[in-house]
Order: sequence, then structure tokens, then C-alpha cells
Amino acid sequence: MCGCQPTCKPLMRLPDGERFFMKALQSLANYDINQLVLVVLEDYYDEFEGLMKEIHARFNPKSVEIIAHAPTRTPVETFRIGFQRIRTGKRLPLFCLDCDVYGLIPEFSDDNLESGRLFWFPSDNPNKSYLETLPHNPGVVRRIAEKRVISDKAVMGAYLFEDFVSLWRLFLYGTEDGAELEYISDIFRALLQEGAVIGASQVSGSVINFGTVEELEQYGK
Repeated sequence: MCGCQPTCKPLMRLPDGERFFMKALQSLANYDINQLVLVVLEDYYDEFEGLMKEIHARFNPKSVEIIAHAPTRTPVETFRIGFQRIRTGKRLPLFCLDCDVYGLIPEFSDDNLESGRLFWFPSDNPNKSYLETLPHNPGVVRRIAEKRVISDKAVMGAYLFEDFVSLWRLFLYGTEDGAELEYISDIFRALLQEGAVIGASQVSGSVINFGTVEELEQYGK
């Protein structure tokens, strides 16, 4: 819930009338959506259900599932709830997408055997997570840190996973160092510690953040 609009965050409206989560979904314009899973607060399930026709008309997903759930403790807990409903029989890229950010996610070559991919934009805002790439290969992530400016590459809230086996292992058994998985960036940190290859791509054009009051005011300007 946000004090600036009487609804839950994904349903809030931008100054142009667009709902937060609808704007975020536009980030996937370069992709065909096979399965869309929305994990929502149970008190707002009916409002999301009422938007089903609009979701299908605008984004043309093959299937949509809305999961009503009580408030979760962490972003990873929310992601896990949605991940358990993903049909993983066919190997398809899986995006975990924040509801309060927009940026056109670029297409990329899937020739490399990667466990996942992160998308970044230039920033120095300490409220973001940041990645470092290999000095000799800027297309591969060396490390990631949550809310620590370790580079000029801020991570957009669109996280791509391709290694579902490693994801299940982390969810079932935890990390090698016993650290809690709280933010989605923590999952990538754990994958990197296991030796996974994580790709990196710069977001096409500008990235728009509207997750805080200050960012929302800036968007309006």
C-alpha cells in the first residue's frame, strides 16, 4: 500500500494513467510471453482479475495465472511462489520482473551456456543493485551487490533465468555460505559463487523508475 494512491503498488497509476505493472510489462515488447504469472495481494485479486481481458489484448500471453497470496517477507519469497507455478518442461527464458520499472529489454544471442542474464543501465543511485563485469568481457558478470554502488552499472528490475535446476537447488537447500536469499540479486550472487555464467546486457534506451515517491514525481516531470 502506498500513501499517495489508495491501492497496492502494482495497481497504482502513473501521471499518464498507465498502471505500474502494465508499464513494467511493456519492457518485454521484444519477447513473446508464453506464461505470465502474477503474484498479488489477496485483497486485490478481484481488481487484477478484472484486468484480464486488457492483459490478453495488450500483451498476448499464451496463458495468464493470477495467484492471490498474503504479504510476503522478501522479494525472493514472492518469486518462489510464482516460480512454483511455471511450467518448465520446455526450456524457455524466465523473467522475474519488478512492477515499478520500465526499460526496453534487448534481444540477445543465446549461443552461450548461461545460467541467467542481468540487464543494466548507467546510474549511481544507492537504492539500486549494481553489477561488475569481467574486465576482458563486458558481456559477463563478475559480481553483484545489493544497494552498493560498485560500478556505474545499475541492475534493472528484470532478471532472466535459464538454469531452473540450480534455482530449485537454491530454494530447497539454500546457499553454500548459508546466507539468506532476500533480494533477487542474492540469487545471482549465489549462482556466481557456484561458478555459474551470468550474462550482462545494457538496456536499450532510457530506464524509468517509479518505485518511490521521488521517482514518481520525476516521472511526472
